Amino acid sequence: MARKPRREEVERILKNLLESEIPEIQAVAKQLTDRIRKLEEHSVKLQDYVARIESLTAEEADALVESKIGEIVDDLERALGKRRQKPATVEVEPEASVVEVAPKAV
Repeated sequence: MARKPRREEVERILKNLLESEIPEIQAVAKQLTDRIRKLEEHSVKLQDYVARIESLTAEEADALVESKIGEIVDDLERALGKRRQKPATVEVEPEASVVEVAPKAV
């Protein structure tokens, strides 16, 4: 895998090309300089978009959590309301009936 040149190295190469006395090389170097500048501008815009997206994502996540919490609270309130409306019922277990068994005659 080829190693990517560092920014300083690229700038040094461009500077050498711009200082060249050959017009074609100077023209290409100027085009490269312009493209690098445009790429840097796009990079700044993309970084801004990323920051905006992260901010929106965080806001949406917070809103989602808040709406879920609201739904849970509403469900709990409904459940409590139903519970309060029901009369208190006490379950009574039937008493065990005692069955007497007569002794067998032998």
